[in-house]
Amino acid sequence: AWAQTASGACNVLDHISICAELTFRKMIFVGAGIRSYCIEQIHPIVARDFKDVLEGEQLFHFYISHISNMCFDYFVLWLSQEKPIPPEDFARWVANKVSLLAARQAELSKEPPKCLDD
Repeated sequence: AWAQTASGACNVLDHISICAELTFRKMIFVGAGIRSYCIEQIHPIVARDFKDVLEGEQLFHFYISHISNMCFDYFVLWLSQEKPIPPEDFARWVANKVSLLAARQAELSKEPPKCLDD
């Protein structure tokens, strides 16, 4: 089945992905509108959560933008699975991966700089 939406895409997404009244084998979203809408919703939450961590306006917006995009990319990863797991399970999986990556980044930050030849 093919569904085309315009300005109401966010409502369709909410209904399909959150209410889960419909079952799809695969969902493909085309266009930047959905990404922009979702990131507009994510950005203020991420900004609030990191407001005391990052100093300087430029650095703050740089990281918040990247984290917001990463959150959306995890959402797309979840929707693109052949058989998506329940949202609560996926949220736990993402939280675990983010924790593991943060721990690894902390470890790497304590090591001396490396070159590609190392």
